[in-house]
Amino acid sequence: MSEQVKKAKEVVESVTFVDIHNKRRLRSVVDARMIYAKILREDGMTFKSIGRTIGKDHTTIMYYIGILDSLIESDPSLNSAYAKCRDLFFAGREEHKIEFDQIQAAKKIREYMDLYDKTKRERDQAMDFSRRLRRLKDILQLIDERTPKGQEKRVWTIINRMFNGGLDNQDE
Repeated sequence: MSEQVKKAKEVVESVTFVDIHNKRRLRSVVDARMIYAKILREDGMTFKSIGRTIGKDHTTIMYYIGILDSLIESDPSLNSAYAKCRDLFFAGREEHKIEFDQIQAAKKIREYMDLYDKTKRERDQAMDFSRRLRRLKDILQLIDERTPKGQEKRVWTIINRMFNGGLDNQDE
């Protein structure tokens, strides 16, 4: 086992209090393995070699890293554990130091994307409402232009029958 693998194992296990070689699929164990895999990947190891160190396939390691990126944005305790492990593992190596601003920027980007999606949905709803309103205005204008004075009740009855499925040739 190489020095970097030993160091990563010791750091992750000391921060998470979990044996990363434990075969159970408890959330705490899987989280620890994900942190371990991500740190080693950031240090330049291949997916396959990381997988070999914990008895996992390279695709599992790829999944771990991908899912961890999403989870650290939404789970503060996992984010904290990852940051501690990373800081301990890369201590003294400035090129691997994560700036807090980068993490905050990623959160802000996610917030803005969510706001954009919400705004887009609201815009689509407003456009749909506007289309319906234009259609209704055209119908009302037609009715207003073609309804003789005093015949409003008759037109109302005919429209009511038409929309209630009872249109026949009798009108009142």
